[in-house]
Amino acid sequence: MIFINTIAVATAQDLSTYCGNKKIFFDNGNKDNFSFVIHCPYKEYNDIEALPKKIVDINNSYLINRVGKYFVNKINFVSCDIVDFSDSNLVKYRSWLEVADRRVKFAFQYYFNVQKNMKYYFTTVYDSAGNMLFKHMLPSVDSNKDFYKLIDVCRATDIAEHDAIFKGRVVTISLQYSDTINSFIWEARLTDVDTKTPGVNVERTIVIDANTWIVLNRIQQEISSMCDGNTPIFPKIKK
Repeated sequence: MIFINTIAVATAQDLSTYCGNKKIFFDNGNKDNFSFVIHCPYKEYNDIEALPKKIVDINNSYLINRVGKYFVNKINFVSCDIVDFSDSNLVKYRSWLEVADRRVKFAFQYYFNVQKNMKYYFTTVYDSAGNMLFKHMLPSVDSNKDFYKLIDVCRATDIAEHDAIFKGRVVTISLQYSDTINSFIWEARLTDVDTKTPGVNVERTIVIDANTWIVLNRIQQEISSMCDGNTPIFPKIKK
C-alpha cells in the first residue's frame, strides 16, 4: 500500500523567493506535465479510489520502483482523471479531438516541494489495460540513488550568474528533469541579448545538473516580439 499526501493546489503568477535580500523569480517545474491529457475529454477526481484498483496498484508500483519508498513519501497527490471519448459533454473543443491520443484512459497528477513554495509537477498516464503511455518525469533511483539531493535555487542562480560564457542576470529559474542523464536539472534563463534588429532578441538559458553543480549546456535562440510585427507563423499541429 502506498500513502501519498493529498493537498489542494493553487496557481500563482510571478512566483518568487529570496536568496538573502535578493528576490529570485521562478517557475514551477515541468509545467507541461499534463500535455498528454489536456486535449482529451476527461473527468477530474480528488479521490484516487475513483479509478479502478488495478490501475491504482500499477501506478503505485511504478512510483515505488522508480523513486523508492523514501521519496514517495515526499510526493503530494493533486488529482486523478478518467478519459472518456464517448462522452460528448466532456469535449470542450471539438478541434482538440484531432490531436488527442485516444489510447489515454487514466491519469494521476502529483507534485513535490522543491523548496519553500517552489514545486515540481508530474503526471502518470495509462491506457485501459494499465500500460504506461507517458515518458518518465522522475529520475530512477536504481541508477541515481541520490537524485533528490539537490543544490538549492540560490546556489543554482549564483552558478548561472557567474558563468564565464553567458553573462547576465537570471530572469527566471525552474527545476526540470533530464532523461538523458537521469537527473533533475536547473534551467536558468538569463537576460535577453539585443540583436539590434527591431523586435528580435536572443534568449539564453544555462542548464545545470542539480546534483553535481556542473553546467551541462548553454542554449540560445532568437525570439521575435509580437508587438513589432514579427510574430512567427504558428506551427500546424501534426495529426
